[in-house]
Amino acid sequence: MKFLIIDDNPADRELIIRQLKSEFPEANFTEIIRQNDLEEALSKADFDVVITDYLLNWTDGLQVLRAVKERSPSIPVVMLTDSGNEQIVVAGMKSGLDDYVLKRNLDHLPAEIKESLGRIRVLEKRRAKTAKEIRESRRQVLDILESISDGFFALDNQWRFTYVNHKAEEFLGKKREALLFKDIWREFPEAVDTTFYNEYHRALEEQKTVSFEEFYPPLGKWFEVHAYPYRNGLSVYFTDITERKRLLDEFNSLLQITDVAIGTLNLDELLDSVLKRLIKVMKADAAVILLREDDSLVTRASYGIEEVRQGFALKIGQGFAGTIARTLQPLYIADAQKDPHVVNLIIKERGIQTMLGVPIVQDGNLIGVLHVDWLSMHPESKAEQHILKVAAD
Repeated sequence: MKFLIIDDNPADRELIIRQLKSEFPEANFTEIIRQNDLEEALSKADFDVVITDYLLNWTDGLQVLRAVKERSPSIPVVMLTDSGNEQIVVAGMKSGLDDYVLKRNLDHLPAEIKESLGRIRVLEKRRAKTAKEIRESRRQVLDILESISDGFFALDNQWRFTYVNHKAEEFLGKKREALLFKDIWREFPEAVDTTFYNEYHRALEEQKTVSFEEFYPPLGKWFEVHAYPYRNGLSVYFTDITERKRLLDEFNSLLQITDVAIGTLNLDELLDSVLKRLIKVMKADAAVILLREDDSLVTRASYGIEEVRQGFALKIGQGFAGTIARTLQPLYIADAQKDPHVVNLIIKERGIQTMLGVPIVQDGNLIGVLHVDWLSMHPESKAEQHILKVAAD
């Protein structure tokens, strides 16, 4: 244990040291009697406890306290006073004083020192625990940002990248090391005066979340963007929707049926036309529309699995389509041959492997279910799910 003893009076210093040695026999003591000695000791910071008199010829105990806490905030400081002046004590506590002892009660000093050290150890444990929790929390956040399918980057108020996740590297075609602490508009000058530029500035200036879709010619990609302002800058989540846009454009172009043509088709022919176009756009092998009848779903149209035309019906909540109808949520099945949601034996007999379906809803009410199927394994695609939802609508 190393003590810094700050007192002009040699007799008082001797008494202080004697009291402390009774409890800390192995302790080392550095005696300070002038400003230069204090500055030198503080620069070395080679002490565990500071004991200072309040009244000093060259300063006062509050100034000593502030100087110590400024450089070594975790070091306990105990002040000695001739009287328990409340104003001095309050000022000291506000500046971080750990304890004070009246000079006439110096025999209490060792106990007060031990108590102060105990409090410091508790505080240090709490700080260490808090710091660890903050590190773990930050690590969890970074792990989440690295695992999400969206690109993510953060900008400070000077438009500099402060974080770039792995997916953003992939979408933007640049490594994070090449982007961090660089100005976004210098790294992507073609984005200046575009929707990206205008919307990011609007988000910061108005402190308002913005969402938009935009094409970026230098990368040849469409992006869906959500930007969130925060105190230190902007957080941007974005995803590549180029494939979704391509599929949607292709689907819309195939769906261009003239008013005259529509007038010549009955409902079944029109549904067949939509299913054929879906199969072509999504490179699927089959497509089915089931419509709601009371508490059941009945096949109204299909293409690619002719046998399903024969009035196949199932209860809402039963099987693949029934689950979609009950939850009103899309459903993707990678292996229809093994998945328990599939109860239609024709699906299994025809070797359907992958299925994707969405509910057909109008004004919040279930109308039916639309699904497309593949004979081979087909990866899950947000773009294809979006196309299917558009077709269902």
